[in-house]
Amino acid sequence: MLASVRPDNLDELVAARVTRQDILEREAPPRTWFVMDEYALMRRIGGPRCHACTVRSAASGRADAHAQ
Repeated sequence: MLASVRPDNLDELVAARVTRQDILEREAPPRTWFVMDEYALMRRIGGPRCHACTVRSAASGRADAHAQ
């Protein structure tokens, strides 16, 4: 399915995401605020293991001093 909707600029999109992730993981990351609705955590993208990792990642970000 991904191949049928693959954007032409996929490499650029991945590079931008990696850059954003590096900013959030640096020694002194910026303070960030995230607002998610409940359905965003319940919506399954990928299999059960992928979903569990995504929910754990979202929950652990809340414990970071720079994320609220």
